[in-house]
Amino acid sequence: PRQRPDMAFSRLIRSAFDGETFSVFGDGEQTRDFTFVGDVVRAFRSAAYSRWTGVANIGGGSRTSMNQVIKTVSTLARPVTVAYHPVVHGDVRHTAADTSVARDAFDYQPQVRLETGLLRMIEAALPEPTAAAS
Repeated sequence: PRQRPDMAFSRLIRSAFDGETFSVFGDGEQTRDFTFVGDVVRAFRSAAYSRWTGVANIGGGSRTSMNQVIKTVSTLARPVTVAYHPVVHGDVRHTAADTSVARDAFDYQPQVRLETGLLRMIEAALPEPTAAAS
């Protein structure tokens, strides 16, 4: 919730509600390890209260394709119209976080599944209901 408006999930959810076309660069099968902000906060807190020092990756726990994210938002909110464009030069096809250091050092485990995080974003994007006039 409250992700920057230029970021992919914000644009995707806005596309679902506004009927705008969502642009995907590439075939949509590129994968990322998406991480819910609350999991990042918990990881930072756990690291701060531990005796561990160093560098650790924090991630969501599984790679997911952009096409799967679009399908999930289309199911949870409204269908999204997608326009596919040529891949951007230098874009990495697949990324993922190896969270083993964080798991071993300060017991990091992601708590919020991607679908749950997307649902929270969708709910936050819904307009507030107006009170009925008396």
